[in-house]
Amino acid sequence: MQSADTPDQCHFRFSTLSFAAISDAQLRARAAMAVPPDLLERPGRSDERRRAYWAGRAAAAVLLSDGALIRPDPQWGYLRVYTGKVEDKRHVNISHTSGMAAAVLGMSPVGIDIESMGRDASRVIRRAASATERQRMPKSLWIDGKEIRAEVAVWSAKEAVSKALGLGIKFGLQHFVIDLSSDPPFCVSSDISGPLHVKEPAVLLLQKNDHIIAICAERESLRNGVHDASRP
Repeated sequence: MQSADTPDQCHFRFSTLSFAAISDAQLRARAAMAVPPDLLERPGRSDERRRAYWAGRAAAAVLLSDGALIRPDPQWGYLRVYTGKVEDKRHVNISHTSGMAAAVLGMSPVGIDIESMGRDASRVIRRAASATERQRMPKSLWIDGKEIRAEVAVWSAKEAVSKALGLGIKFGLQHFVIDLSSDPPFCVSSDISGPLHVKEPAVLLLQKNDHIIAICAERESLRNGVHDASRP
């Protein structure tokens, strides 16, 4: 399934940002458009992690062009959207990998993950998928006309699911099973719940600039695709 061309047809919009060549000052300035001043600096982070943090918020700023800001939930850590001091009904999620960040925005809970298509996931998939899942997993998937290793796709999809439920990835990715035999967006089953409820969760897989993007949300909402709102 391709991303939809027109935002009016879509329940969700996403944005990606290649930030390797963007200066610290520029990244910080872009992130400041989506983050309150007290959350702009994160003490104790390495230069690499600080840049990735800014890049994710900069990608979200493209989607929050109305001046809304994001803050983490004090208990669970998932991101909340605020217009002024009032919590917004919109939902946002962020992901980043080496040199690339992504964000997604919608009117219902949503999670996003971005990974390099060439990343070796052979070790991490043993923690993310059960032995039965690994035995049934195909070697590769075709996504937007490109062949992608299934291990990377499943790993990314599971991270997006956990984030859509408001859990993050610390609760264990083996709790989520991606049904690759279903038609895209792929159906998801889970034996745990989170602070955010997703009715009939599913994962839409896209590829862009040699990266795989996994977006998890309600299956019916994903059927029309998602709109790519990225800008340089």
